[in-house]
Amino acid sequence: MTFRQLEYLEAIALERSISRAAEKLFVSQSALSQQVIAMENEYQIQIFDRAKTPLELTADGQLYLHTAQELLRVKRQFEATVRHRRQHSLCIKTVPFYAANVVPYLLSKLHRELPQVEVQLKMDWAPNLFCTSYHEKVDLYVHAFDMDPYEPLIPPSDTMEQEVILEEEIVLALSALHPLLAGLSIGTDGEGWPSIDLADLAGAAFILPSTSVRLLDIAHLLCSGVAGEHTVRVSDKGFDALLGQLQYSNSVAFLPSTVIRFCPTAIGVRFFRIRGKAMRRPVVAAYPKGIELNTPARQFIRIARQAMAAPLEPPRIG
Repeated sequence: MTFRQLEYLEAIALERSISRAAEKLFVSQSALSQQVIAMENEYQIQIFDRAKTPLELTADGQLYLHTAQELLRVKRQFEATVRHRRQHSLCIKTVPFYAANVVPYLLSKLHRELPQVEVQLKMDWAPNLFCTSYHEKVDLYVHAFDMDPYEPLIPPSDTMEQEVILEEEIVLALSALHPLLAGLSIGTDGEGWPSIDLADLAGAAFILPSTSVRLLDIAHLLCSGVAGEHTVRVSDKGFDALLGQLQYSNSVAFLPSTVIRFCPTAIGVRFFRIRGKAMRRPVVAAYPKGIELNTPARQFIRIARQAMAAPLEPPRIG
């Protein structure tokens, strides 16, 4: 007994004709007759009295139909509940930095528009972000691509659609008490951002989070193009903790500009653009190809693009 067979039986009983039921179901008459025979053979009963026209159910057939309709009712009710929950729920999986800062900010805006949506926020480090269990249902994966000018803006994927929701600029960060600040030639670009030349940081020690391999690549790329010796080491800390660490060290970090807006630990840290070397990385909402996003997921992407579209205000120096 399968749900398809039960739906076939229901249609035949309603039409009282195998040929008319076959037309309504868009199957051949012979295929439908074979399914009836299979149901009868499974329980060793006769469902229809084939000697009568139009078809009539036997006593066993009436019991079978009643049971079939009850099972189909439960199935349809379950499907309707799942569809409703699917259209009123959103599961986002992202890295710890976005889970603690950016995504909750965007979800608060989504809640104002869709207060009935049930939200689930999951997080993992970037290497494990797409390692989901079979039963885990994730609507959107929010993550960043670290990039340099020699790579596409978004690397192609055979399995995931990737929609850009914002772009982060890679900036320099160092303590407001860093001894190098006194000797730096700090300029201001056309947007009012303070900027410095990497060549002025000769001998500086750079520190980067281990969670971003591509950010480490960018640091090596940038440092290799200027005079002087540079030490680049990796920290096991994320962006938030790394900012706190910068306040009490003489290290310099390459960080995404989003930390300026969303990290409370950015107090006591100064941010600079790298003069003549603009580096950006896109942040995307990714989901499996072939999947049609539900309303909350599509609204989240729209809200994220609108909320993050405004250019970041230059940090104040003083």
